[in-house]
Amino acid sequence: MEQYFFSPSNNAFYPASLRSVYEAAGSWPEDCVVVESAVYKVFSASAAPAGMERCVGPENMPIWREAGE
Repeated sequence: MEQYFFSPSNNAFYPASLRSVYEAAGSWPEDCVVVESAVYKVFSASAAPAGMERCVGPENMPIWREAGE
């Protein structure tokens, strides 16, 4: 199973299998942290709940909030 990282500064997920590609391009975020596959599935592999958007919460992890807040 693929491992994923989350970058709070970019509000984006990165697959571990492509880390060397990002590093070679100088674009691997310094703040990436490993996340559970369940976190990736909820916040990236699935559509956002109606009226919600992904943002970064107080613990630098993805959360849902009402769109436009």
